[in-house]
Amino acid sequence: MRALFIQLGASASGSSLQLHNQTGFPDKTRHFPDLRLAPSYSTKFKMVVVDGNEDTKKIEGLCLFHFGPSNASQKVRACLEAKKLKWQSRVTCMTSEEMESDWYFTIHPQGLVPALVHDGVTHIESSDIMVYLDEAFPEIPLRPNTVDGRQAVQSWLDLERTIQKPMKYMTFRFYIGNFAKLIETDKRLARLKEKNPEGYAFHKMVREGSWNDEDLRGAIEEIHDALQILEGHLANHEWLVGDQISLADYCWGTNVYRYVESYMYRFPMGRYPAVRAWYKRLLTDEAFQKAVVAYGGGPPKPLLAIKNSIQEFLGNSISCFERDVKPNWARFVLMTVAVPLCFAFLPYASTTAATGLSSTVINTGLAALWASVLYSCYKKAHAATKTVYFSSVHRMRALLTKAYGSETPVVCEEHPRPKVVLPDDILVRVHAASINPIDVKIREGYGKRGLNFMRGKSQMPAGDGKELPLIQGRDCSGVVEAVGEAVSKVKVGDEVWASLSVAPIPGTYAEYVLLKEGLVSQKPSSLTHVQSAALGYVAMTTWGALVKTAVLGPDKTAGKRVLILAGTGGIGSFAIQLVKAWGGHVTTSCSTSGIEMVEKLGADEVVDYRKTDLESALKDKPRFDVVLDTLGPAYYQTCLNLTKRGGCVVTLDSPALKTLDQYGFLLGLPKALYDLFRISIPQKLFYGRSFKYGFVAASADALDVVASLVEQKKIQPIVEKVYSLEDGNEALGHVQKGHARGKTVLLMKPE
Repeated sequence: MRALFIQLGASASGSSLQLHNQTGFPDKTRHFPDLRLAPSYSTKFKMVVVDGNEDTKKIEGLCLFHFGPSNASQKVRACLEAKKLKWQSRVTCMTSEEMESDWYFTIHPQGLVPALVHDGVTHIESSDIMVYLDEAFPEIPLRPNTVDGRQAVQSWLDLERTIQKPMKYMTFRFYIGNFAKLIETDKRLARLKEKNPEGYAFHKMVREGSWNDEDLRGAIEEIHDALQILEGHLANHEWLVGDQISLADYCWGTNVYRYVESYMYRFPMGRYPAVRAWYKRLLTDEAFQKAVVAYGGGPPKPLLAIKNSIQEFLGNSISCFERDVKPNWARFVLMTVAVPLCFAFLPYASTTAATGLSSTVINTGLAALWASVLYSCYKKAHAATKTVYFSSVHRMRALLTKAYGSETPVVCEEHPRPKVVLPDDILVRVHAASINPIDVKIREGYGKRGLNFMRGKSQMPAGDGKELPLIQGRDCSGVVEAVGEAVSKVKVGDEVWASLSVAPIPGTYAEYVLLKEGLVSQKPSSLTHVQSAALGYVAMTTWGALVKTAVLGPDKTAGKRVLILAGTGGIGSFAIQLVKAWGGHVTTSCSTSGIEMVEKLGADEVVDYRKTDLESALKDKPRFDVVLDTLGPAYYQTCLNLTKRGGCVVTLDSPALKTLDQYGFLLGLPKALYDLFRISIPQKLFYGRSFKYGFVAASADALDVVASLVEQKKIQPIVEKVYSLEDGNEALGHVQKGHARGKTVLLMKPE
């Protein structure tokens, strides 16, 4: 199923639907006109019918061949009940001899349910039957009497058709399971092979248990795609079409019933609060209650609940399958057998004499061992196996680094799209992302060992080139596309911005990025996506250096003297504004061409490094409380010399990752600590000033503070150049040259 992103605009007469392609970019608008509908609705609905047989041609009135738990049957029953029609019930179970006979295949050519006979004419396909009933019996209408309204209903019915095959996969895999081998008899398969080849292939696979995991993942994703569309619409509407219940609600309600209360009880519906609220309203409808909830034919709910709970405990549920859990309960089974045997046959007299332990202590120890193995197996069956999960259905454009080296170009190609699986996941459709100098360094191989170590800890491919291709990018601005069930701070459709933490997860140089809730915040409303993207990473890096490391803050900065090196760069330009917003005194360095820019940002003193040495220019000035170094080891001593007793130097150009690259972990980690301590300890002991490394400290709370300052006009983004995603090589080359005058931004789609 292609991913459908639907924008629904309500009107008094109904809703109109606009489709987008899977990348989220506007496709040609179309309203799903039902070609079978005549221009005037006074003309009766026409649909394809089947011949039936001599028995069905004799039926007068309405007769429904159906099966109680069948989703398709429930939809038609709900329509019959809502229209208060009298109908004959003919329950037809899939395991019955009747469904395997030539007689039934003359009623339904594919041997399926439901089939509706009306005055001797046989109709099939549940959605078509619902529309037929509304046309044939208009006394209680279940569709608006307008073209737009009826097209909107048909659009929802068409969308629901796309999940029928995924629903079938899910039903047989997670509900029927191994019992399917008893249902799929040789006789039934023989009939299907002759009458319904596609159905035969599926049911043969079911009996053999030869499930394709990628197909199952695709089925789950297709259902999530459809539910996202429902969620987006129902967040602003009470019903799917118009202001009252319609065929569309009954059609979709039977599906959601499966996810919430029936055999897909463990489907992660927590991601869709608006859908759940709509479903609660639907439960109050009498027709839905009679046709779906109260209708018999399936296992009792308590048994289903027990079965679902056992599957969840064993790691065999839908949510566990989404997390790619592969539970192994062999150890627990062995312990379950071994412990009772020990209890039964352990020669306690000789054991207690040899060990000095009582039988009670021995039994307690065995029971504790059994419980620990049980807990270990349970945790493994429910733990996430990855940090980021990728779609097996959807793809996106991304800027890929396929090999290390500054001469190796990045490539804009299709790549699997990340997807929401874990409770705190947020999928963001990226509108803009900025390029940072660290991205250029990582592309060249900087920090490869340290970053691969972190990738390994994050359960991501790492080492020997397994981490390639990389998607770089440290910040972004965009729109929330989907959220995990535990996310409460943002919702689908919100405009957000974010900065990534140190962990090297797939980055923002792509149309989509998967983030955790703690990294995402509402975008400043006064900024465009390009402007917001220009602030994210530099804001969080500066926050890590000045707030987390140098311990500045809104109430701790006033009157402090702060020296910021390279004031025209991304970090420097933001740091000047942040310190000034909090009442500090700022001195910065830049070239002649950048003086006007930093003065406009609020710098109190500016040193032109092309004309004079930094230390010489400031030697007669009062020493600084905080010095922010962005230039690296060559400037360490100068920064220290300009710092007063009790002050702090924070450098953002730490050699730690480079040291790990050169010496490996065994020697590199001690050397990195030595490089830090050989400067920091003497400086603290003899001069009373601190020397520290600063790192990015990304958090939604910090972004909220920055957003507040932006809205107060105390901070403004500085954007130097904007490139398209396809021009990524040119953008990286521009940043690599240095001497920036603000940020370089990649734009995914025009604003």
